[in-house]
Formats: sequence, C-alpha cells, structure tokens
Amino acid sequence: MSRSRPDQHSPVGVRSAPTPLEGVVFDLDGTLISSPLDFPAMRREIVRTAGEFGCRFPGGSAAVNDLSTAQLLSAVREEMARMQLSKAMMKRFEVAVNRQLDLEELKAVGGVRPRPGAIDLLNKLKARSYHLGILTRSSRGYCHAALERVAFSQYFPNCRTRSTRGPMKPDPQALLSLLRTMDVRPSRAVFVGDHLDDARCALGAGVDFVAILPEGSSHTQSKTVAFRRAGVRKIYRDYEQVTRWFSRAGYLGISAAAVTL
Repeated sequence: MSRSRPDQHSPVGVRSAPTPLEGVVFDLDGTLISSPLDFPAMRREIVRTAGEFGCRFPGGSAAVNDLSTAQLLSAVREEMARMQLSKAMMKRFEVAVNRQLDLEELKAVGGVRPRPGAIDLLNKLKARSYHLGILTRSSRGYCHAALERVAFSQYFPNCRTRSTRGPMKPDPQALLSLLRTMDVRPSRAVFVGDHLDDARCALGAGVDFVAILPEGSSHTQSKTVAFRRAGVRKIYRDYEQVTRWFSRAGYLGISAAAVTL
C-alpha cells in the first residue's frame, strides 16, 4: 500500500501519516485457523472423480502429490479442455468434485482451532470499525462452520469461498470482487495470508500484502525465501508480529508520528 513520503522536516526515524485503511481481508486455513484438513485425501478425490469422466492426470501420482488442490484442479480442467469434453460434462465434473471436497472439508471442522493471537488482532481491527472479509478456496459450508467453531463469525459478514460464483484465488479478480462487496478501495486494503497464492492474488490486485508464516512449519526459511522472491516484504512469524506491524503502520489507533522505526 502506498504511503506519503516522510516530511523532510520530520525527525529522522519517525513515520509520516499512513494511507487511511478501510478494510482487511484474511485467508482462512493456515492464516486465521489451523485445521486437520486431509489434503492428500482431497487430491485423491479429485483424481478419482476426474477418472470417472475419462480424464487421467498425465503427470502420475508423484506429480499429483506435488500440487496443491487448486493446481491439481486447474491441471484437470486443462486436460478436460484438451480432450474437448462438452461444457455440460465439465459442469457435471465441477459439481461432483466440489461435492466430494465439501465432504472432506467438513470432516475437519471438529479439529479446527484459532491461531494464537488472531482474536486479539480481530478485536483491535473491529474496534477501529474496519471492514473485514475472508477470501478462501474452501467451501461456504466449511468456512461458516469453521468460523462458528472458533467464534469468529461475528467479525466476518463478507466471505468469498469456492462456492461463490466467479473467479477464485489466485485470480486477483476474486479479491477485487470481495473488496467491492465490502465497499473497500484496493489502495486502502490489506490482505493477510500464509500462502504464495495469497501473495500473488494481492499483488496482482494492487493490494498491500502481509504474509504470516504457517504455524509450526519446518520450512520457515524456504517459505520466507519464496515470499521474498514473489515480491513480498512484510513477512511475519506469528500474530504478535503481524499486530505489531498494524500498530507501527498507525492502523490501530496509535499515532504514527509517535512510532519510531
């Protein structure tokens, strides 16, 4: 997010006033919550369902395991297009595969828990009357059930999920569509996420991005390097650090002029 240049007469090391913030969008899984989603099972369901429509994933099982569910779905759709399946067949596949993914997601709801420190930041943002939203590739049913499980529903009147018609992450239009619903300008929004697709989505939409590293990850260094290569500069370990960034930026009621670098 662009910020005004420091006043040349301001004390060295003191921030100038930040660009006014209107809203904050969060990714769900891995960002706001931790959940026992069985991604290998979800990938297996995608491959199995695609096979029912005559589509065999060309990369084999090893390549499948290296892909996210979103990447795998994209590869299957490309293969179906190459096979020249009818639009009706492809629509039937989408309905069938999403039904199976929905079932796998709902199995995980009982194990969902909030990431430590998330509630503190949400309360601070709500106290400032910022618009809050969620952008996730999970289903509507899972998203709402997970938010209820961790008592976060009250914070998020706006959720864009896999069940929502139109583009999905990492397509920047998914984020821009959500921001229009929230009545928030992209230049005055922040997107918080834990995945490179979150970063690509935000950067493509011209939205300021804050990366929070996956909780308990053994690949912290590689994740940090990947984010930096994607152009991300705000990368934090946990919500204590993320909340500190919001404070330093002057978004939590602390005068930016009083915060030294």
